[in-house]
Amino acid sequence: MNHATTHDDSGIGHVSPIGMLIGVFALLIVFTVLTVAVTYVDLGEANIWIALGIAVVKGSLVALFFMHLLYDSPFNGLILVTALMFLATFIGLALMDTEAYQPRIEASNQALAIQVAQAQHAEQAVQAVTTAKEKAKSAAAFVKMTDLLQFDPKVVTIKAGQTVAWYNQSVLKHTVTADPSKAANLADVQLPDGAEPFDSDLISPKATYQRTFSVPGKYRYFCIPHEATGMVGQVVVEQGP
Repeated sequence: MNHATTHDDSGIGHVSPIGMLIGVFALLIVFTVLTVAVTYVDLGEANIWIALGIAVVKGSLVALFFMHLLYDSPFNGLILVTALMFLATFIGLALMDTEAYQPRIEASNQALAIQVAQAQHAEQAVQAVTTAKEKAKSAAAFVKMTDLLQFDPKVVTIKAGQTVAWYNQSVLKHTVTADPSKAANLADVQLPDGAEPFDSDLISPKATYQRTFSVPGKYRYFCIPHEATGMVGQVVVEQGP
């Protein structure tokens, strides 16, 4: 006995026309190109909402046609589209809030970067001075040439036969000069009787200059490029033991 076989088509998914699927796919490509194109146009806060709106449309097309939600209960489709719209709204509001605080965030980041750079510069300066002092261990006195266009300290005292080391810790070039022929103001130069004039030439940043003093007395010296700003120092040489 042959038994008639019954088929229940209720479990078979809806077969969409190939032309419609290709059309939806082409539409998705168009929306993707549009999403990229919008990024090249400055519309202010509207850029966020346009991008999210396109995303909602694309998500709805995929769910309705490729996932066949269009042929399911209309209520399910309504729930999905509504959920996507609410999600886009929440994301948009969050991004707008971020944009509102972005200038303050960027200013804070810039200030932090400046502080880090200053700290690194200060650390490098300390390390450079330490290195210079190591190289000038034989010097009885150590003088720094600063960004403030000063010799620090301005006056040092040593014994005859000892050495003074000058270290240029600034970003500018300086000289250590005690030569009346090179002074714009003769009051900036003083040499004891019997002492020879001297001039270091230009000292580059992070470089060191050393000089040994044999004749006791006061040596008043200056920096040629910055003499007019008062960059003047003095070495007092006392009689040796």
